[in-house]
Amino acid sequence: MRVRDTQRQKVYDWEDSQSWMIKKSYLTEDQCNECVNKLNKVFKKKINLVFKTGRGKSFMRYNNDTIYLRKEWAKNYAVILHEYAHALEPFDQHNKYFVSSYCLLLHYFHPDRPTLSSLAKSLNESNINFANFDKCKSKKLSHRIKPFPVVETTCEKEELRKIVKRKSSKQIVFELMDKYPFLDVFRENFNIWVYGHFNDGDENDPYYDNHFCEDGSWVEAKQRCYEYIKCCRGEV
Repeated sequence: MRVRDTQRQKVYDWEDSQSWMIKKSYLTEDQCNECVNKLNKVFKKKINLVFKTGRGKSFMRYNNDTIYLRKEWAKNYAVILHEYAHALEPFDQHNKYFVSSYCLLLHYFHPDRPTLSSLAKSLNESNINFANFDKCKSKKLSHRIKPFPVVETTCEKEELRKIVKRKSSKQIVFELMDKYPFLDVFRENFNIWVYGHFNDGDENDPYYDNHFCEDGSWVEAKQRCYEYIKCCRGEV
């Protein structure tokens, strides 16, 4: 008979406040499998791992000894250890024995290796009940166990977001006007006028006048701005 899951939200909130909890999929599927295989070897278990799409919950299913991880956010050390702690304490939900087993897994396997004293302190501050660490199923772990390897925690999707979007010709023209006060560009009806308001002493200099871009071409206007800038610098 299962006990009531009275601490679930408290545990979730506590996790989210800790530096070792990074809810991003920074591990590959192979790396996740390596973590579970290592835990299985230490605890002599045969826990399986299945990856699921969507942003729903990750969870441990006891009837088939399987951890289900969400591809979008859960491929990380803390979530794997959280779900494996459920495998070690299958009847405790998020209550005291689960919490203590989870802490021991974090201490021995997470690359950050948070100390048990710091974990206990943060649990007390969050008003979370936990059992004596010596009474947990993972109590016999040794410091000779190597933690999971340190990895880059920036995920692939996050890297893609950092790619700078290509600027339009219109954006570039307005940035050039901000940078070079002698440039003046404006639209009139369907056309764009580009002025280079500078005097290099040559009355016949075509760049001293203006240029008219037909059909509202910002690409042409951008090119004309670059030509005016070169002229002002004496490069043409």
